[in-house]
Amino acid sequence: AAGGGQLFILASSNKTLCQWDASQDKFGWYGSNQAAPQQAECLAVDPQGNPWIVSDYKIYYYEGKTAKLLGGNGMALGIAIGADGSVFVIGLDSCVYRLNVKSNAAPTATNPAWERLSNSQTAEKIAADQGGTPWIISKGQVLKFVSSNSSWEKQEGIDQATELAAGGNQVHVLRKPSFVCLKHWRFRNNNAASSNKKAHIEELEK
Repeated sequence: AAGGGQLFILASSNKTLCQWDASQDKFGWYGSNQAAPQQAECLAVDPQGNPWIVSDYKIYYYEGKTAKLLGGNGMALGIAIGADGSVFVIGLDSCVYRLNVKSNAAPTATNPAWERLSNSQTAEKIAADQGGTPWIISKGQVLKFVSSNSSWEKQEGIDQATELAAGGNQVHVLRKPSFVCLKHWRFRNNNAASSNKKAHIEELEK
């Protein structure tokens, strides 16, 4: 996962958080405190380059290299952060929730408010684009949240999706048996209305 010019991964061997070190041309372990979880299931990076992880369903965020447990009762199966700083999680009920920063000065609040998105679908994977719009995989289908009517818009022509990620003006989807890219005509930015056009699908690899 990337954000704020930083690149992080979860090591395949033990799921520990690692950061790319350009000076050493390799990944190195990231963290400095004993409270940091030893393993993580999910990873996202905020616009400031700080990693957020889900470990044992708990949500942690980093200030520098110090891991902090997000207050409140928030528990998650997945996490995504948009380029605008919007934080989304897949709850234990498989619905999508947004961290309501409007009612909290910072995510360090002891009781952050989570807003369940209307008409929430059964989400398996989640990503958030540069405008703060969540995308999910549900039963192999790719869906985009449309805030104007609080609905989930199915992206036609995509099935058997297994993973997705957002960056720049694109959403990439890993599927069986090929890799595709959902190209936006336009992203919602600064709460402006998004285009009504559906995403254009480009096969990147057969």
